[in-house]
Amino acid sequence: MIIDYLQKSVKKILTTGNYFQNFIVGVIIFAGILAGVQTNHEISEKYRHFFQTFDYIIIGIFIVEMFVYMLEHGRRPLRYFRDPWHIFDFSIIVISLIPIIIPDSSTEFIVVFRLARILRLARVFEKIKNLKLILQTLFRVIPSMFYVVILLLLLFYVYGVSATYLFGQHATDEFGSLWRSMKTLLFISFEGWSGLYDSDGITALLNNGFPEWLFAFFLFHFNCLLL
Repeated sequence: MIIDYLQKSVKKILTTGNYFQNFIVGVIIFAGILAGVQTNHEISEKYRHFFQTFDYIIIGIFIVEMFVYMLEHGRRPLRYFRDPWHIFDFSIIVISLIPIIIPDSSTEFIVVFRLARILRLARVFEKIKNLKLILQTLFRVIPSMFYVVILLLLLFYVYGVSATYLFGQHATDEFGSLWRSMKTLLFISFEGWSGLYDSDGITALLNNGFPEWLFAFFLFHFNCLLL
């Protein structure tokens, strides 16, 4: 049967070296570079037909790749969709085809469709073994990250309550309520507290007898716990 012959041929192509795989990786990287270049509106408009042609070629290559992997399953091509990565690939193809099938789509939708161009670059995680392994490891640790988030929220809450009691009377803009204290501590954890040092609230706080070293120690200790 033709299907059996095609299945054998496809398996031979996929198992003999990494030529097909490397070619697809090259196309994905090239598509990512094109997506970056097209963010320049002047270049995008000037070479619009050039970019459009390459978009069609890239979409065509991805469609051929999809059918190649479907043929790998022979008489059961729908097994292709058992792999979540293949579903992701299929989704990108469908989104990329919508502007071609419906050229009169609204501008807002076309902007969304164009984002599919950069999503093609995400396929590199699937094609490069080491990157795929790293991504799979990250997905496995996501459930454990939930408890890390809870721990961080507890830290922000405890220090937010403490900061409100200690500094809220004078630095009302920064620590006047629990919510403001937590927002200020979030800012400090990423940007550092030196940006707040010259604010009116902190100046008033330090001028009303609160020891500068104790204020600095409190924030330094908070940052150390987060680290």
